[in-house]
Amino acid sequence: MRTLAAFGWAWVAACGGSHVAEDVDVGPFVDAAWTPDASMPDSALDGGADASDAALTSDAEVDSPDAAVCECGTPPPCFVARCEEGVCVEEPMPDGASCGEDESLHCVASECVVRACGDGYREPDGALREGCDDGNLIEGDGCSSACEPTVSVLAVEDDERRFVETAAAGEAVVWIEEERATAMRTLRLVRDGEETLVAGPVPWIAHPSVAVDDEDTVVAYETARGVELRRVRDATSTAMAPVDGVNVAAASTGEGVVVAWREEDGRIWIREHRGSIRMSPAALSVGATGALSVTTNGREGVVAWESEGQIWARAFSSGEAAGDVYLVADEAIGPRVTGLGGFAFAFSWTSFADDFFGNVIAGELGRTVTVAESDARERSRQIVPFGRAWAELHEVGPLALPVLGFGDTFVPDELAELADAIRFADPQTTSLTRTGSGATVAWIGSSASGERELATFFLPDS
Repeated sequence: MRTLAAFGWAWVAACGGSHVAEDVDVGPFVDAAWTPDASMPDSALDGGADASDAALTSDAEVDSPDAAVCECGTPPPCFVARCEEGVCVEEPMPDGASCGEDESLHCVASECVVRACGDGYREPDGALREGCDDGNLIEGDGCSSACEPTVSVLAVEDDERRFVETAAAGEAVVWIEEERATAMRTLRLVRDGEETLVAGPVPWIAHPSVAVDDEDTVVAYETARGVELRRVRDATSTAMAPVDGVNVAAASTGEGVVVAWREEDGRIWIREHRGSIRMSPAALSVGATGALSVTTNGREGVVAWESEGQIWARAFSSGEAAGDVYLVADEAIGPRVTGLGGFAFAFSWTSFADDFFGNVIAGELGRTVTVAESDARERSRQIVPFGRAWAELHEVGPLALPVLGFGDTFVPDELAELADAIRFADPQTTSLTRTGSGATVAWIGSSASGERELATFFLPDS
């Protein structure tokens, strides 16, 4: 296990235990964890093997036994042709695949373009490695004209409003604003640069959760009336059928979203939404007493929840319970879960078994590791897919300093800049989400100039 702590880092080998090496002072902000074993796939979680490794050409591929009846010809650049039951089918090549006689041209969104910063494809490695590439050379949008991640400021507090809480999923960030004069709260969303008023003003809004699919953004949150859901499409927010719960979380299924919630009597429910179609709710368990988390790998997913100092979980498929309820951790609180692709899931939680102040544990069941262990209070905030494993966000100490842990040996070069930007983040306002070929951290806090702002920063996973 490799650990980079808040004020330095140490390299630790873990295979069922931990052995601490001497400290090496290389910088702040990160706890990293176990090295994946040889059985792990080499492909990145967000799209498989690097396009540069793909043996793809623009020549037509003709599969036997249809070769005699299939004449595909030469497909356009950035497409390959193959025979499927006697019919020629053209399919797009992956982004980053070469499409010219040399390496100066490659495919981006099925177009053959000159390889350069600002082309919309992030070069993952080598001499041309880019920390980001958002398809333009504009400064101030989170990716510089040199294709290096920078802080992106989404909103700034003023004399009339203050920021309270934030959550993020994919390209969407939501936050709660409170009017200083009246304490009334509103919930706002930014997705792809477009801001939308989701709900409010109302006397109280808290604990937002957000999920995105191709067209919709679904926001779940708690109010004085109970849990409410809103769908945002084309900058318009509309109410969805509410749920009778006290905790709520949402995740994307690829074809819609799934919402999980806990009722006051301890029952755990899920309900799948596919566009405007609302499926019937399904009960997963009883006896829950605290926070819950939900994630998906497509239509398959897992809900984890807290119950009397233990963390339990259950799988679901296509909106229905699947398998039995199983114990994740004893003497623990604050469950978080994320899908790693296929049938793999990773969990994180805060354990009190050996440390009254709490240690953060993360990883796939059967090979979890301690990513934060100190005499200060620690609490897990979020876990997401990252590279060949996962990244986990937690808070440490009385000031709740945000710290990242990684389940792979790779640590982004851009981490030091993020650490400098986020050091003044407000407690319990940081959020971590998977975006593109990396992860994005969102937070509320003070900037170098002293202004309080809502900001994000992208971390590449290669």
